[in-house]
Amino acid sequence: MILLCLDKSEEDVNAHKAWYHQYLVLKQAHRRALAEWKRMRDVRNSERNKDDEPSAQVDLPRIMADNTRSQEVKARIAEWKAS
Repeated sequence: MILLCLDKSEEDVNAHKAWYHQYLVLKQAHRRALAEWKRMRDVRNSERNKDDEPSAQVDLPRIMADNTRSQEVKARIAEWKAS
């Protein structure tokens, strides 16, 4: 189905149709590649998050101890200033 184009020949129109078809094929391949990359990135990030959770739980007692120790130091300083 070739429409009447006064300034384009039938060869030009067919060449453009072939180019556009190739363009659509490449565009679809690009979208698939991006979708695969995003899927792999999500898998990798979820694996990292699983690995990070236990270490965060291990650090929690240390953080709690540091917090308690800093409160004790503040209390000692307050007693020293009061005396």
